[in-house]
Amino acid sequence: MSLLKQLTDHYRSKDMEIEAKMPKPNHLSSASVRPAAVLIPVTDSLSAPNLILTRRAKHLSTHAGQISFPGGMWEAEDGSLSQTALRESHEEIGLRPKDVEMIFSFPARPSRFGVQVTPFLGVIPKKAKLSAASDETDEILPIPLSFFVDEKPERIDYRETNGVTYRLPSWRYESEEVWGLTAMIIEEMLKPLINKDRNTKTR
Repeated sequence: MSLLKQLTDHYRSKDMEIEAKMPKPNHLSSASVRPAAVLIPVTDSLSAPNLILTRRAKHLSTHAGQISFPGGMWEAEDGSLSQTALRESHEEIGLRPKDVEMIFSFPARPSRFGVQVTPFLGVIPKKAKLSAASDETDEILPIPLSFFVDEKPERIDYRETNGVTYRLPSWRYESEEVWGLTAMIIEEMLKPLINKDRNTKTR
C-alpha cells in the first residue's frame, strides 16, 4: 500500500470535524492566546508523494529563512482555522483553496512565541501550480514524504513550555534543515506510518 494511501486512510478513519476548529470569541479577547493555523500539503502521487514546505523570506521579523509549512495568524474574517490555513497557503504559495482536500486537523500546539498553532493535513494535486510570494516566501520545497519515514532525525532537542516538555526532532534534507515546530508536526503526523514500518521490519 502506498504511503499516501496509508496516511489518508489512517486519518480519515479518525472522522474529525475540521470546521469545528474555530477560535472561540472569548478566547480571542485574551492577549495571551493567539491562534494560528498551518497547512500540511501532501501531493496526490500514489507512487511518490511530496510534502510541500517553504523557506521563509529572510527579511521577515520572525522565523526568517526557516523551513516551515504555509500558514499564519487567524484573522477575524476567517470563518474557521481551516480557512486560515487555506487563505495563508493561497497568499504564500499560490495554492488555490479548491485544490485542497482537507483530511484531518491535529491538536493545537504552542510555538516559542506564544502562538497556538493548529495544523491541517491536506492532499493537493501533484501538478498544482504553485508560486512563492516574494514578500513572505523565498522558495517552495517539495520533499519526498518517504524521506521523513525512512530517515531518523539528525538530532532530537527538548523544549519546556508551560510545564510541558516537547520533543523537537531535526532532519537535514540536502542543504535544508527541517526543525522546530515544523519538524514536530511532521513527526506527529507520520508516527502511525513510522511505527508500522518499523514493526514490519522487525518481524
